[in-house]
Amino acid sequence: MISMKKDLNEELNDLVASIQFDQWILVLGAPRCTVVSHLDEDHDPTKCAFYATPLVINSHAPTKGLTLKVDPDTCELHGGLCFWLLDKLRVDAQRPYVRCTKFHAEWWYICSKKVGLLFIGDLDYPEIAVIQTIVDYIRSRRPLNAVLLPSYGGINHPYHKVPEGGRPTLMADSIASVVRSLKKLGIKVGGLPHPIEADWSDFPFTRLTRNS
Repeated sequence: MISMKKDLNEELNDLVASIQFDQWILVLGAPRCTVVSHLDEDHDPTKCAFYATPLVINSHAPTKGLTLKVDPDTCELHGGLCFWLLDKLRVDAQRPYVRCTKFHAEWWYICSKKVGLLFIGDLDYPEIAVIQTIVDYIRSRRPLNAVLLPSYGGINHPYHKVPEGGRPTLMADSIASVVRSLKKLGIKVGGLPHPIEADWSDFPFTRLTRNS
């Protein structure tokens, strides 16, 4: 059993190291592709000094160059990995109590034959409440070993749909609460500095230098 866990951990680390997530990579990682959550200036990988190709991206997004386009709620294969673009599934998984229907960015489920991860590159405050629901939905059907989440500093209303009167740390505190729940399930959590590093992150991510 211990040997199997070690093998899965190694495979998970290899999976995370093989992908660039928007503008983030694992320290000492060697990404062979880039998964794009959305094309805001602070996420668009083409704004970096370099980025890994192909870009794995929503088929409806405006892109140029070498891309692997994925239709919503379908998957594509690349390099032995399966890239699922979660769209309506994020809403369907909440039924019958749907709390969130609009999302700031794409959510991706990426898996090899043995391990899988959920990549969420950016969030609005109302989405945080449904992360656990989507995690439970995936875990009941597929392997889910890690969740990658943005790590925020202070954010004030109305940015990221923080409610009026909400404290600046509301986003960060709410995500930290989700992280604690995920770790109790044995799921590793990666913090993508947005802009601050997360003390709860199980993976050392760094942001690539952007073009001047």
